[in-house]
Amino acid sequence: MRARSEEPERFLWQAGAPNPPLEEHPMSLVNGLPAHILLVHFVVVLVPLTALALVVCAVWPGAARRMGVVLPVLALVTLVSVPLTTQAGEWLENHVTSSALIRRHTALGDGLLPWALGLFVLAAAVWWTARRTPAEGDG
Repeated sequence: MRARSEEPERFLWQAGAPNPPLEEHPMSLVNGLPAHILLVHFVVVLVPLTALALVVCAVWPGAARRMGVVLPVLALVTLVSVPLTTQAGEWLENHVTSSALIRRHTALGDGLLPWALGLFVLAAAVWWTARRTPAEGDG
């Protein structure tokens, strides 16, 4: 049985192998960790949070007026984070051993951009509508 510190690094690179050039993707690594594993957490939180905020604002116009520009800004941040995470994931995919799980994860990531774009468009429409519609108390 080998000691834990003697095991080869199978996840990213073989021990002692040089790191891949960072000039191609400046956000490939963050403090030695692949950027994808950090960025994916933003996407995992932002997409459902944006969808929930969108539903609340669409159903309750008062919430949309209170949120103001926060809703479309949140949707824009979500939209921008998806391709950044996907790009970092593609870099990571080239540095790990391929498997069916990684290919499935890649396909799911590639399919998320149209949904994030849809969230942004709907969030902007809800914001614009709430902005142009007078509150019930206004006469």
